[in-house]
Amino acid sequence: MSNLGIGGIGLHVIVAIFFAVHAVRTHQNMYWLLLLFLFPGLGSIVYFFAVYLPSLRDSRGARAASRAIKQIVDPNRAVREAREAFDRAPTVDHRMRLGAALLEVGNAAEALEHYQAAANGPFASDSALLEGLARAQVATGRHADAQATLEKLFAAHPQARDQAEPALLYARALSALDAPGTRDA
Repeated sequence: MSNLGIGGIGLHVIVAIFFAVHAVRTHQNMYWLLLLFLFPGLGSIVYFFAVYLPSLRDSRGARAASRAIKQIVDPNRAVREAREAFDRAPTVDHRMRLGAALLEVGNAAEALEHYQAAANGPFASDSALLEGLARAQVATGRHADAQATLEKLFAAHPQARDQAEPALLYARALSALDAPGTRDA
């Protein structure tokens, strides 16, 4: 019987120490330490709901888990929201957002149509637009078009050649074409 009482007190103290370390690391007010050590059980419960639980929602892991759950529950949400935004205001930005969302769900043909429509105009040399267009072209098997698009991107934005995504996309397009210079790319 006495072991159970000591274990219960020990558990409250261990939990209070855990929350005290959290309070110090996250630069909480020092009254939390007083509360945690004067009232280890009640103080821990209050600290958990007032500080610890809300900070968990703001963590990177919680945001990633939240995105994954939303993707599982509503896989077409990004496409639906992008389509609604494009229907309200058919801007190049909304068209690119819709194209990216369509690519993510595997609808590369429709994404390619949106990127091609956006690429005809004053934003034809925009780096994000050209990269998205090339991704859609590779996804639809238009590797020669993707190579030309990426070469246009590299000519307009030389720093893009040093970025991982466009460089890898260029290598994939060259590889599919069995073009010379594939290994260098």
